[in-house]
Amino acid sequence: QERLNAQLPEGLRIHHCGEAKADSKRPLPDAITYRVKLTDKRFSLRELEQFRNNETVMITRTGRKGKNREVDLCEVVDQMELKSEDTLDITLRNTDGVILRPAEVLKTIFSLEAEPLSRARILKTAVR
Repeated sequence: QERLNAQLPEGLRIHHCGEAKADSKRPLPDAITYRVKLTDKRFSLRELEQFRNNETVMITRTGRKGKNREVDLCEVVDQMELKSEDTLDITLRNTDGVILRPAEVLKTIFSLEAEPLSRARILKTAVR
C-alpha cells in the first residue's frame, strides 16, 4: 500500500487494499441509466408514445454461445425521458441476468439504423 501511494500523484492516496479472490464475480447492477445524444438524427415522440402504449415489445437476442433468447423491452426499460429532440435518458433493468445495451433497445423502439447509433454519444449516468 505504501509503495503504491509513493507512485501516485499528489492528492491521491490508497487507504485500503486487499487481495481479490480469483473466482469472485461482481454482482450485476439492478439498473443502469444512460444519456443518449444523437448527432444527425432526432428521436420521434410518436415512436416513444407508441412504445409506451404497448404491453410487450419482443426482441430476439443472440447470446455468446449462439443461443437465441426472447427479451421483452417493456420489462427491460424502466424509464425513458426525452430531454430534447436529440437527447434521451433511458434506464435499463437487469432482467434474469441480462442487461441490454442502449443501442439494442433504441434501434427497436425508434427504428434507428446502425449508422446513426454508431455516431451517438452514449454516457452512463447512474448505476443502482
